[in-house]
Amino acid sequence: MNNSLKSSDDVESLPLLAEKIKKYMDTHKCSCEEFITALQNKNLKTGNNNNDKKKIQISAFAESIPSIVQLQLNFREIELASECVDIDKDGYIDKYDLETFLARFNFF
Repeated sequence: MNNSLKSSDDVESLPLLAEKIKKYMDTHKCSCEEFITALQNKNLKTGNNNNDKKKIQISAFAESIPSIVQLQLNFREIELASECVDIDKDGYIDKYDLETFLARFNFF
């Protein structure tokens, strides 16, 4: 991933991503942590393994999110949006990143 990506204000797909994630969570009655676990399970099926089930690498998030929430964006847009979800910029998305991201779009 490129560390010189645009700011979250420049990524037009963020509100759509937040809406799709929240819709999935409401439909499946799951928390942010359970949503991340669902993404992890998807990654296990595709060969991406992370032993820490409480967080997911940004790249794994970007690879898994389109099929989980039926997101129709090109991969570069998904990659940019995924980096913006990583609020603390540690390279992983955990429940706190996801909660903060959703709160910014009034979905949490």
